[in-house]
Order: sequence, then structure tokens, then C-alpha cells
Amino acid sequence: MTSAPPLMLWEDSPRARADDPLTSHAAADTNDTAGSRRAVLLILAAYGRALADHEIEAIHTDAGGRYTGQRLRTARAELVDLDRVRQHAEALTPKGAACWTWRLTTPGDPPPTEKRPRARRAHATTKENP
Repeated sequence: MTSAPPLMLWEDSPRARADDPLTSHAAADTNDTAGSRRAVLLILAAYGRALADHEIEAIHTDAGGRYTGQRLRTARAELVDLDRVRQHAEALTPKGAACWTWRLTTPGDPPPTEKRPRARRAHATTKENP
């Protein structure tokens, strides 16, 4: 009698849930997380200014990059968690939605804050913004 293969292989990373099928773990293993983080860092360094996620994606795509917008956004978030990239300023996407721009961390930056604030919606009405 043979047993079914384990759902999570030895030394597998937690990029897929423990109860996901083996194919999900195999797909997760093909994800080049280091390469996508490197792509985000190179784009921010090459442009020398803060960029929004949609700008990073457009630059990467125009250069023939292979990462999806979601992979680049995840890589940028990972770089924020590693304090390699910092939130810079609020901006608007081409469709008018609120977003953040991101820049490389510089040596003189203060320690990161615990929680990143959410971008305000350009069309939102509140008591403070009727």
C-alpha cells in the first residue's frame, strides 16, 4: 500500500497553505520572490524618485519584465516590511483612485512606524471632508 504524498514538502516555504494540494506548493516554488524584489529595487533606484505601484508595473512591463503587477506589489510590500522601501506621499492613479508613492529607504530615515496609513479616497466624503 502506498501513501499519498505529503501536502507540504520538507523544507517547503509557507507561500502556500499547509492544506493546499501538492500542485499549489509546486507553483509557489516557481515564484521568483528575490527576483521580483530586485526588479522593484532596480526600478526605484533607476528613476531616483518615488513611484506608485502602477508606475512600477508599467515601467517593468515596458522593459519586457516577466512579473505580474500583483507579484510586484507583493514584492514592494515585502521590501517595506524589510525597511528597504518607504511610503512617500499620497497620489492619484490615472483613473483618479488614491494611492501611495514609494521610495528607497535612505540612511537618514527615522525608524519605520508600526502601521502604514491607508490612502484616502479622492471621492470620499467625511465629516472633516464634506
